[in-house]
Amino acid sequence: MTAIKQNNTKNIIGIILIVIGCLLFLQNIEIFVFNFNIFSWQFIFVGIGIIILINNKNSGLGLFFIGFGILGIFTNFTHYTLRNIILDYWPVILIIVGVYIIFKRTGNSKRHSSFEEVNDDSLDKFTIFQDSTLKIKSNCFKGGKLTTIFSDYKIDLRDTDFSNHAQLDSTTIFAGKTIYLRKDQVVNFRATSIFGGFEDKRLTSLNAEDSNVLVIKGLTLFGGIEIKD
Repeated sequence: MTAIKQNNTKNIIGIILIVIGCLLFLQNIEIFVFNFNIFSWQFIFVGIGIIILINNKNSGLGLFFIGFGILGIFTNFTHYTLRNIILDYWPVILIIVGVYIIFKRTGNSKRHSSFEEVNDDSLDKFTIFQDSTLKIKSNCFKGGKLTTIFSDYKIDLRDTDFSNHAQLDSTTIFAGKTIYLRKDQVVNFRATSIFGGFEDKRLTSLNAEDSNVLVIKGLTLFGGIEIKD
């Protein structure tokens, strides 16, 4: 799965560089003259997106920057301005998001059979339009930040012991989180939910220790958090 993802990322970057190179070459030999330069904000956005894809931190965010930059480049060839495009076509974003939520949740529910494993005492992840899985191993997990937008995130904390009261700052917007915990690990949910939900589906152990507590704070907007074992 990782090799396929890396190949797809390389293909996307390669195609973008080829297209940009061809456009700049046509401008240099004056076959086609553009009204912008390589240091314009459009190219800066495309460049930021390419850097994100190369680092492979978040393909969804990288594609967003690239898409926004290309959209800005497109306005140079038409009578449309970026403002007009946004005002006229913003409902299309809602349609795309709706289709994404329906088909992504049903079609990819069993796709991630294995978890990426890390040994770390803290967490700091941001995902947008990208489903992810993560398994953390730690004898002193302190918590961290987990932001999920238009994505599904599965995180396995069953091989961790919390340092006193570990705190997870969770932001869930049009997304879902599944957190796997042992039965002896206690959850204290303090996040604000707006059209969102929280559910602990475990059979809680009577021997749960008060010192092994995960405190979840933050915001859940049009999303949900599930605790499973």
